[in-house]
Amino acid sequence: MKPDVGFDPVGGSLRLSRETLARMRDVHAGHEISEEAGAALRAAALLQGTVLHPRLVAVVETAARPLARLSLDVSRKTPLHCDGWVGQRFALLLTAASATHEVFDATFLSRSLLTAQVARFVDVGPRPRPKVADPIEIDQGLLEAVLGGGQPLTASQLEMLLDARDEVLPVWLEVLSTLSARPHKRWRAGVWWNSFQETPQARSLEILDSDAGLFFIGHAARADRRYRRVRLRPVTPSQVWRLLCALIPPPNDVAEPLSY
Repeated sequence: MKPDVGFDPVGGSLRLSRETLARMRDVHAGHEISEEAGAALRAAALLQGTVLHPRLVAVVETAARPLARLSLDVSRKTPLHCDGWVGQRFALLLTAASATHEVFDATFLSRSLLTAQVARFVDVGPRPRPKVADPIEIDQGLLEAVLGGGQPLTASQLEMLLDARDEVLPVWLEVLSTLSARPHKRWRAGVWWNSFQETPQARSLEILDSDAGLFFIGHAARADRRYRRVRLRPVTPSQVWRLLCALIPPPNDVAEPLSY
């Protein structure tokens, strides 16, 4: 356990590793942990004697039996990864620059504030209105090449790379050219839970945020095409907010909590 794992009761800051959270759950459930693990938890101010700090009980209970799990990845100059546990009343979010980090900043908040917090992580706000109004479907590989940060592509170069059966308006070629030449942010949020159906339920949302505007990225039907295709649909910040609000299932849609 690294020394920067710990709880500051005065300032309210909390930093956890996944292993630490698991040990805290074991303590709260009455399971035995090693003396070394207990000493490390006490040194990090997570335990008082042999029990959890009172202010951390709700944190662990939320993580132990969440109604839904949340994952968020933001690709930008400073990337962000978030693991989330969503309970009946509260939510716990662990954030770091990537999923491979050992220590995460923890945010514990009311469930009612969860959407606003995720919107803050991805910086939902006023954006230029896209020059396009209708969606397009293109090859997924071409989109990844456009967003790959390599050589900027002109509209004429993009037109040559399109599938011969694709009909893309010149204004869309200009938008794609802008996306290839300028910095952008791309984020994907996913949520899963136990539904009343036979299989677990899941939802996801992927957004491209750029100088050319906001775009929803969705998978398109393959039809007779050989390669996977994606649909780019221009959206407004208000539409992104509504999509985020619809991402988390209401408690009544959850059959039973997920296991840790």
